[in-house]
Amino acid sequence: MKKCLVLIVILTMILGCATPQTKTEEGTRKGAVIGAIGGAIIGGIAGGDAKGALIGAGVGALAGGAIGRSYGKKADEQEAALRRQLAAIEEANRYGLYDLDRVERMVLRRVAHEYFLLKDWKEPESNDD
Repeated sequence: MKKCLVLIVILTMILGCATPQTKTEEGTRKGAVIGAIGGAIIGGIAGGDAKGALIGAGVGALAGGAIGRSYGKKADEQEAALRRQLAAIEEANRYGLYDLDRVERMVLRRVAHEYFLLKDWKEPESNDD
């Protein structure tokens, strides 16, 4: 059991030193580590030996990684949407568009496909842009 715990601590330190590039990667990594530790503890208690702890660590790592990945992916999607909104506002500012109606139309054009899922939608033609 002590060997298993030492192995888990070493793996945690190695995985903790890696630098994730996205929230998806970070969530996967954190979820796998937390799941492995929890699974090892539960597997060690339930099985009473190192084999149970190793099986628990493996199952916990897989489950924790999957859950962490889904949370991280959602965070990446939210961050990307925010970046697109900020880009639209910066573009409006660059052109000196302070008319809120025009700025609103500009922002909606950039983000409409994310929030409004309409089939066969065509942007109306306007001559005031």
